[in-house]
Amino acid sequence: YDANAMIYLVADEVYQFLSFSDDFPVSFFELDDESNPTSLCINSFSKLLGPGLRLGWLTTHKKHMERILNCGSLHSGGGFNPFTGGIICELFQNGFIDEQVNKVRMQYKKNCNAMCEAINSYVCDAVGKRGKVRYNIPTGGFFCFVQLPDVFDAEKLLEVAKKNGVSYFAGRHPR
Repeated sequence: YDANAMIYLVADEVYQFLSFSDDFPVSFFELDDESNPTSLCINSFSKLLGPGLRLGWLTTHKKHMERILNCGSLHSGGGFNPFTGGIICELFQNGFIDEQVNKVRMQYKKNCNAMCEAINSYVCDAVGKRGKVRYNIPTGGFFCFVQLPDVFDAEKLLEVAKKNGVSYFAGRHPR
């Protein structure tokens, strides 16, 4: 690692506050070296308040923030999304945000538990002796990575799954 190279880390931390416990993951901003800061951490209200809400925030060192705040597009319209920003500001001021984030976290935890139960009950049983299904039990957010045995093609199974009301992102892992 060459600190003089000024390689920046842009961290997509949109799931950071969706932990199922009160132990939230540490932000890369907290790990940054203040004497040579390189992290820009991005977050979003859409994961906390509702999909489609296109407003977020950036956490970074003051010297980077000053450069960003001097960007012409911020000055031309009062911000990127002033109306939504005003609503969210009001939600912070009346204490609604903490309550809402806790509700969302608990709902995602409930959904996660149901998803893991379904994987155990249906996917593992369906695979049977053709191999082992591996998956992580998430500690937050709303995704679960499932690895099927090599004899299965996740993209072909997706067609069958959709006919049964189930959807997922089919991916391939390097072999």
